Amino acid sequence: MKLIERPVLGKCLKRIRQDRGWSMMKMGDTIGIAQSTLSKVENSQLSLSYDKLITISQRLDLDIEELFSTGNEQKSSSGARMIVDRANDRSLNKSHGLQYRSLAMELKNRLMVVYYVEQGESDNAINLPEGGFNAERMVYVLEGQLEFYSEHYEMVVLNPGDSLYYDMGMKFGHSAVKGQYVKAISVTTSLDKSYLEIARAVASEGFAYVEEWEDSQHSADLK
Repeated sequence: MKLIERPVLGKCLKRIRQDRGWSMMKMGDTIGIAQSTLSKVENSQLSLSYDKLITISQRLDLDIEELFSTGNEQKSSSGARMIVDRANDRSLNKSHGLQYRSLAMELKNRLMVVYYVEQGESDNAINLPEGGFNAERMVYVLEGQLEFYSEHYEMVVLNPGDSLYYDMGMKFGHSAVKGQYVKAISVTTSLDKSYLEIARAVASEGFAYVEEWEDSQHSADLK
């Protein structure tokens, strides 16, 4: 019986680097770690955090599972992909009254951007802060009552088990009904490849709003 080779991060990173014909300096600059650190990782003297692995996979334009590829795997003829998100895998991020976690963000080029969202009472929904996106979104309420506002429709209240599908081209906003705490799933998709690429980047870098992500990119450019 042929033994299955167990993937080792250091060996896998070294194989990726060599396959691309990169020096350790080039690899380190690309993935954002010092050459000395990369050397320790390649020689299995140092491990890396989960968040760092996510960043590296993004900078190498790979799915995170490809970081651990030995190069000997036989891919399914269907090209099937699967990822499991556990409830305690990551903590929730916070922004504008939301607590949220992006799901399945390790999968590159996914066609849906999915968030788990928690929201308490908020006043910003009435200002309709979002809109103008070439995309569509569905929200499914798990717990609590959610008020949804939009520029073209009357406000609606969503109860547990209710869902809402809407065009993100119109301005919209949402908040928890007074005294309620909402838990929901949000799924966004688009036929616009450029928007979907931005939406994946926003989620992968820990943001919930495109504007916040754009501000972070601008700040990084100024440094």
